[in-house]
Amino acid sequence: MDKQQLVPAQERGKQLDLSEKRSFPDQEAAERGFNASSERLLLPQGWKELCGKASATFAVIAPDLKEVGRPVNEGDFLRIDVPGPGSDAGEGYDWVRVAMIGSSEKDGERRLGIKLEPVDNPESPDDTTAHFFEAGSSSTLEIILEGKNIEASYHGRNEVINNQTGKLSDDVRNTVVGAGAKAGLSEAQWGALLKGLIA
Repeated sequence: MDKQQLVPAQERGKQLDLSEKRSFPDQEAAERGFNASSERLLLPQGWKELCGKASATFAVIAPDLKEVGRPVNEGDFLRIDVPGPGSDAGEGYDWVRVAMIGSSEKDGERRLGIKLEPVDNPESPDDTTAHFFEAGSSSTLEIILEGKNIEASYHGRNEVINNQTGKLSDDVRNTVVGAGAKAGLSEAQWGALLKGLIA
């Protein structure tokens, strides 16, 4: 797994890095924990349950635009229902694409990561980014096993509020949601997810 591809260089906007760690009594228990955490990471449909009632809801949409209950694959979309008003471009939702899923095992360390990027609404011919952050931003989630320890981490890169859409309602909505994310709401949501992934 190429770490630089999974977590792009920070070039503009906001950067956010969060992590949670858990230690296990022995290697075998840690490996079981890593496998369970990896399963949870690849099932965004269950992230709300891990984060709490006030969090966003995620649905996995396959490239053929059908909602699926399976683990995510590269090229799938996530349709995100953020609490509060949704975007017009996203028909009430924010949209990201699963840009990369990577795994590696080296020197006793195992990693699994997933990178998400904002995209246009795949269910619409409109070519406006349907997310409160601009295209070019990314969110990467990783699960790392090292010895008897598991770490879950989040890396937000190049987070710029998407308020130049050409549609006033979306510009205002994205500014409000994006400002909330920058003010710490994003940290609360992702932090809760990291804890839930390794619980």
